[in-house]
Amino acid sequence: MQSLFAKEILAARKPKSRFTESEARDQFRARFKHALSGCLQKGFLLEECFGVIWEETLEEICLSEKAQSTLYAELLDWVKTHPT
Repeated sequence: MQSLFAKEILAARKPKSRFTESEARDQFRARFKHALSGCLQKGFLLEECFGVIWEETLEEICLSEKAQSTLYAELLDWVKTHPT
């Protein structure tokens, strides 16, 4: 049985989404593209940035597994056409 204190810690760690699913996807997409473009402009390699930015953005904006899968594929396609 979990203590009340442990439950409060877990609740505090769990990110709270303030967006609808559609808004969350749009916000995630915009933040990810902005951050990735900034890293690439600073001279970082795509391979260095993509995963880190994905994880950091996911910590800020909660997405369902389905939304993550869809957006991941979409953003990989976007990266392939994005000038580096």
